[in-house]
Amino acid sequence: MVREAVMDGQGGYGTDVSAWYWSGLLGLSEGPWWAITLAENAPLEEP
Repeated sequence: MVREAVMDGQGGYGTDVSAWYWSGLLGLSEGPWWAITLAENAPLEEP
């Protein structure tokens, strides 16, 4: 299981990476930006 979030220099926070990308590209969000990615084992599904 992988979860990701992005925080900008003003404390804005989001989990939609595509929205973060466009906000930065269009100048609606200012850096620095921090990307936080959490990867963990998901429970195994039994057949």
